[in-house]
Amino acid sequence: MGVKCGRPSLIKHVVSTQKMEFGGGVGDINGDGRPDIIRPNAWFEAPSDIRNGRWKEHPLSLGDKGGRIAHTPQILVYDVNGDGLNDIITSNAHGYGIFWYEQIRDGEKISWKQHTIDDTWTQAHSLALADLDGCSVPELITGKRFMAHNGSDPDEYGKLGLYYYKLIRKPDKTVEWQRHVISHDEGIGAGLEIWTGDLRGSGAIDIVVTGKFGGPVWFENKGK
Repeated sequence: MGVKCGRPSLIKHVVSTQKMEFGGGVGDINGDGRPDIIRPNAWFEAPSDIRNGRWKEHPLSLGDKGGRIAHTPQILVYDVNGDGLNDIITSNAHGYGIFWYEQIRDGEKISWKQHTIDDTWTQAHSLALADLDGCSVPELITGKRFMAHNGSDPDEYGKLGLYYYKLIRKPDKTVEWQRHVISHDEGIGAGLEIWTGDLRGSGAIDIVVTGKFGGPVWFENKGK
């Protein structure tokens, strides 16, 4: 017998009508087991009844150096330093800077400390987390977008590249991000999304990118 498929029925729930910078993500910020919604300007705490409750807005400032707000790509939620609190990873989609934001707790109060992962190249307009080496801690994958604003972004004509950053956790809860080159100065960057998955069924995570530079380009992970 075949599987009976139904037509999906979607119900709209407006969380906020405020105008905010581009960029967004979803993840459990406060550890209550519910998915919160994150924008560069604010994060919205999910109520116990996510359909009928009120989403509480908390101030946030993501995307640029000095704690300023800027257009971001994906906003990723992950416990970077392994302290049991979920942190935030994102970047300046049209300028310099890939950042992680450490969650700081003072009782029930949540604040954020900005850390720079890399600020040596521009237009990291897509981010992905995936365990490339099988060590159970995901790598951060990103690349330079080609001509994101058609010539008006900083270093718009700089060499394209695709990179992954290996997260090294230290005993004192500080971290180091080691950059590894996947491709550099080969005309391959990343557009608005980076796909990761096991294309060959080998158990290793591959990478697929495309964008204004062309593509798609498949990077086969030969680790397994």
